[in-house]
Amino acid sequence: MKICDIVQFYSDISGGVKRYIDDKIHYYATQPNLDHILIIPSHRNAVRTKFNTRIYEMKSLPLIGSSSYRLLVSRHRIAEVIESEQPHLIEIGDPYQSAWIARHIARKNNIPIIAYYHSDYPRALGRTLQKIAGSWIAQKTETLISRYLIHLYNQMDATIVATPQFEKLLRHLGIQHVHQISLGTDTHRFHPVDQKKQLLDDYELPPDTFLLLYVGRIAREKNILQLLRMMDLFDPPSSVALLIVGDGEQVNTVQRIASQHDRIFWHPYCNSAELLSTLYSAADALIHPSTSETFGLVSLEAQACGAPVIAVQNGGLDYTLSHEPEPMLARSKKAIDLYRVVCDIQRKNETPQDRMQRRERIINIFGRDTTCAQLVALYQTIIDQHRQQQFQTHE
Repeated sequence: MKICDIVQFYSDISGGVKRYIDDKIHYYATQPNLDHILIIPSHRNAVRTKFNTRIYEMKSLPLIGSSSYRLLVSRHRIAEVIESEQPHLIEIGDPYQSAWIARHIARKNNIPIIAYYHSDYPRALGRTLQKIAGSWIAQKTETLISRYLIHLYNQMDATIVATPQFEKLLRHLGIQHVHQISLGTDTHRFHPVDQKKQLLDDYELPPDTFLLLYVGRIAREKNILQLLRMMDLFDPPSSVALLIVGDGEQVNTVQRIASQHDRIFWHPYCNSAELLSTLYSAADALIHPSTSETFGLVSLEAQACGAPVIAVQNGGLDYTLSHEPEPMLARSKKAIDLYRVVCDIQRKNETPQDRMQRRERIINIFGRDTTCAQLVALYQTIIDQHRQQQFQTHE
């Protein structure tokens, strides 16, 4: 089986989508019968190999307003790769121009095409417009966006979502052939590491520090500024410290505030599972204030290392915490609500046994090999159905 992923939002510092693709690359490397093609935007034209994945970098213009993303719109070059490689199935990772290009090429070459609903940004736009232009314009815009999504995704052989919440949402919109398959995490790469004392020493923090950790893109839609405001609510001398790991459009703001605050720290974007495992393991809690996630792989990574996760209710990470006896969910993204949940988890006094039980739950429910195997099984079903339809057409 040969699978082709066409991914618009893939860059050196991107988050969940890149992690999803990287996990697939590592899983496919263990499957001798799987061949993998990856098409991504880049600053250059190049072809390279990672395990049994051929990665086609396509020179693309930078996306306006983004410090890392580029526009994957080279119809001719994408078509060249598809026609040369002849994959059995194409998967697209966004609902924008590259999706339409991929759909056209797939139909021309008689290849089944599916979509993964990675991001709720199209619908999040409606929420943003409501703040700026009022509810009437926001409602009209969201209606147009919904029609657009229906038009695009109903031309796919399947649309995959990571949570039951988004399966229900897309079905309610009228999108057909929706399949829910959870994302997973590599619990061998993300595991407990006993180096908290060293980490606290590195940041010149006392042993009783309650360490909060944010890992991800530093951008407006992630509500990072609310995290920073939250830190001002803790009365000095507080034991709470915040470490923000990542890069993005608001990184300069984070760096400036961190330089003026003795309990806020910034670390550049990190793609090392070894270092991330150290950070997750040292954290008393991962905190993620975003309200527009479709899953939240970072939540699984942190829990695989034993760390509890603080998220916003209905913010998109809920499903990754559904197995927790007492999910730590803030009522809203506001600093005061985040502060209250941090205070709650401080009072809870988690034990090492609590952390190990959390890791075991992630291994059993969200292990990468389990979820990737489900994904490949769906691919095979769609390929078989496509072949059967072609056979019936030519009878």
